[in-house]
Amino acid sequence: MGHDTLARFGVTDEQLDAWEEDASRGVFPGEPRGEIVIGRPRLTDEPLRAVTVTLPQSMVEAIDRQTKNRSDFIRKAVAACL
Repeated sequence: MGHDTLARFGVTDEQLDAWEEDASRGVFPGEPRGEIVIGRPRLTDEPLRAVTVTLPQSMVEAIDRQTKNRSDFIRKAVAACL
């Protein structure tokens, strides 16, 4: 990484090397700070169902200009209409 690692990330190359060595041996210092959750956080407590919609290309392009996540955008639009 070079000599700017400390300035950019607040750690030295030597610290990174030591952490890598520990991790490769399965040594992780410190204590867990909470439950380890694998995967994305759930959106709701009830079961989810996938719903596919087909939209005109121009509508998809308009959505893409408004957001980085189509699913969230469409989910919010549907919720606003219900």
